[in-house]
Amino acid sequence: MAEPPWLPLIGAYDIPAARLAHDGIPVWPRSALIRRRDLAEGMVAALGDRPVVVLRCHGLVAVGTGDPAHAVAEAVTRALAVDSLARMALAVASTGAPLRPIPDEDLGELPDLGAAFNVSTMWRHLSARVEAEGPGTPLRT
Repeated sequence: MAEPPWLPLIGAYDIPAARLAHDGIPVWPRSALIRRRDLAEGMVAALGDRPVVVLRCHGLVAVGTGDPAHAVAEAVTRALAVDSLARMALAVASTGAPLRPIPDEDLGELPDLGAAFNVSTMWRHLSARVEAEGPGTPLRT
């Protein structure tokens, strides 16, 4: 609802989130429940070739690839990366300070650990948290 700018505000703390923001996170301007083909087609068009799209005042769609277990883990970790970015942007904005993205030069220094590493590591972490803390555990990074 606040429509924070999707900027790479965090680097090594959450490399996938930084890359998502740098490459662009589209926003679908509708708040409608997607239950008709034309609405679905509009949302899919907004998603384009990106792995996530924010549905203004509604939520988020995140997709994954590969076998079903990996695709679900990848979609969940991407959704959590967007959540992390939004929380950080709102926290900084609430101080009155300007949002300053990480410079491209610094983003270029972040290692490419590979999608499989990022997804499997985060998924193991989330699974361990849920097992230790119970099914009501808020899934935040």
